[in-house]
Order: sequence, then structure tokens, then C-alpha cells
Amino acid sequence: MIMASAAAVPGMPPEPQTAKLVNLTGHPVRIYGGSGRVTTIPASGVFIRVEEEPRVALRIRGGGDLISIVESTFGDVHGLPEQVPGVLYIVSRLVASMAPDRQDLVFPDRAVKNKGMNGSTVLAGCRAFARIPQSSPV
Repeated sequence: MIMASAAAVPGMPPEPQTAKLVNLTGHPVRIYGGSGRVTTIPASGVFIRVEEEPRVALRIRGGGDLISIVESTFGDVHGLPEQVPGVLYIVSRLVASMAPDRQDLVFPDRAVKNKGMNGSTVLAGCRAFARIPQSSPV
């Protein structure tokens, strides 16, 4: 079990709640906690897919090559488990944005980056999770 939070009073720090985190990203997710501890949540093995319909919107010349600018339209999400009380699913930002009514979907936020062996920047993990705000009734 991993501690997760939910706001009780607007403007006040949330009280910690216990929630099970299930990683549906397909790769381990590392959480860098405030105490300096790093928690790794392994991939669950469940594969989530979002339908995508790409189309070439523009082609440009760059460095002697033709480069395509692609626009994608996204559709249904496949493989997402049903909601279970006390469970938060770690997914990609795209998956969460395609299911905004699902408040049990969270995605890595506040990226932690390290220097790679060749001096490049490498994504190491995150310091928090985020979710898509639930739509307010009109």
C-alpha cells in the first residue's frame, strides 16, 4: 500500500489516505519522496491502448530531407480496468485526458531528471502524481 492524498477542505493541506497504486504505464515508475526515499512501482503487465488516427498535415524540407508534420485524432481507450474503491491507476497523461470522468486515474507529475552518461538529460521519475480535474456541472 502507498499513501495517497485527497483534499478535505479547500485551501488546507490534504489529510493522507491509504490507496493502492497500480501501474498501468508499461514501465516502472519511480516516486521521489520528500524524505529523499525513492519508491519504485513496477509495471502491472496490463496494457492500455488509445485508438489513434494519424494524418500527415504538412511536409517540410529540413536538412535535405522531407519531414512530416502529423496530426493525430484520438479515440476510445482499451484495456482500462473498472474502478475499484481504494485503488488509483497510474496511466499516461493521454490516457487520463481521454477518460476525464475517471478520478481514479493519475499520471506522473513534477518530473525528476538526471544527467545521463553522455551528458544528456534523462527522466528519472516524478515527485507527485496529477489527475485531470473533474468537469463542473454547467
